[in-house]
Amino acid sequence: MSQGLFHGLDGVARETLRKQLRPRVLAVGAVLCRAGDRSDSLYLIERGLLHVLDGSTGALLGRQRAGDVVGEVALLTGEPRSATLLARVPSTVSELPREAFLTLAARYPVLLINLATILSRRLVERTTTAPARITALLTEPAGWAGAETAVA
Repeated sequence: MSQGLFHGLDGVARETLRKQLRPRVLAVGAVLCRAGDRSDSLYLIERGLLHVLDGSTGALLGRQRAGDVVGEVALLTGEPRSATLLARVPSTVSELPREAFLTLAARYPVLLINLATILSRRLVERTTTAPARITALLTEPAGWAGAETAVA
């Protein structure tokens, strides 16, 4: 189970949650959900690698690995899925239906705090630009002294 989402839950709470999960096995190339699909579950990636693809262009938006939670935005908002999730290797996910999540969250409010933390971190990752990296340093054949340099 995802350590992030279930951080702070005791053994009884984890067992209660485990009973609500539905395992799904995905072959290479299998689609877990498509952009525009109805959204009534979130998924915990137990094993494997899923690519997150833009629903309009098919562009790669991200990669989700074991321990990650996906589908949480659509679960909370009730809006259709915003991206397509595609298994790049054989993968296993655990599905948590919306009603089960809401019941558990009412009983264990730390789930909502953990989900807010996951969403906040993901937002920061997607909106923060990485610092520019120098890929080449060009100098005159004479070397550094008095030479003009260009960074590419």
